[in-house]
Amino acid sequence: MATDIFQRQQVLPIKPVTADQCTIIWEVASGGGSAIVTAATNVSIQYQQQVTRRRTLGAANGRPLAVIYPSQPQGTMQIQRLVAEGADNILNRKGFSSCDSTGTITIHFRGEAAYGCTVKGPIYVLSGIVVTSFGFTAEAESLTVVDNITVEFLQMSSESNAASTTNDGGLAPGVPASSIGQTGEVGMA
Repeated sequence: MATDIFQRQQVLPIKPVTADQCTIIWEVASGGGSAIVTAATNVSIQYQQQVTRRRTLGAANGRPLAVIYPSQPQGTMQIQRLVAEGADNILNRKGFSSCDSTGTITIHFRGEAAYGCTVKGPIYVLSGIVVTSFGFTAEAESLTVVDNITVEFLQMSSESNAASTTNDGGLAPGVPASSIGQTGEVGMA
């Protein structure tokens, strides 16, 4: 085995998880089922849990008492999408209407490796979603038009698929692999 010129340990190249292979699957309000969000350019997720700290004035056995109360977690997701031909109708998804039940968004992170295999990353499931903001931005310099969606959610869970490599792409149940890359209701984020 060759030795590094600077006597450093040899690196182990690994396959990356890439943003261009991220898939956002959002429940459809009418008719049930789920559809892939198309034309997304940026996704940002924050999930947090506030805490309350309480300390005693007196001491037990010469030591003050302290406790931390964690609150219920809460989260925010922001999606920015190109407004362009082939972008899906995002307004038919769960979370836009207070008459519908709250929905679920599933995010798959993957990466394309050499020779056509798919590198699986983590899968995140956001449940109890409600859309709290929807707007547009049109920029004169770059001539781009994007919509911006803010979603609040109650819970975020995770499934880890890291370090596994398959050819199935790790899609959610009910989303056929043949739908990847198509326009309309189903396509890549």
